[in-house]
Amino acid sequence: MRAHLGEAQWRAFVEYAELKYKDAFVHAFTPESGLLSCVGPLDGGSCPHAITLRTDDPCAHDFLDSLHLDHDYDLANVCAVWQQLVPASPRSWRQGIRGARLCRMLFDVSSPDSLGPLTSDCS
Repeated sequence: MRAHLGEAQWRAFVEYAELKYKDAFVHAFTPESGLLSCVGPLDGGSCPHAITLRTDDPCAHDFLDSLHLDHDYDLANVCAVWQQLVPASPRSWRQGIRGARLCRMLFDVSSPDSLGPLTSDCS
């Protein structure tokens, strides 16, 4: 998308996304409980490894690769549709689309039941 949008519009997109979504996105990985837990394998069921990480554990980063994050929306498809709808080198990164909706599909983590468009699954 960076090449499709051009540098100026890519920077405008990143600036918007960071301003509106970055804090909540980062906060999703530091829950008040201090725990990140697997919700089970991609094909369903419970986690066979019972993976739960304490975010305050200095070794937690060593185990983060045990978790796979799934988006509710396939990112490749979201970006492919975005590219089809927005002309190359547009006046605005959101020309012809609803920019806020696009960013919610990519970054929103406000769902109370999960990490929003992200869920932690077994890798």
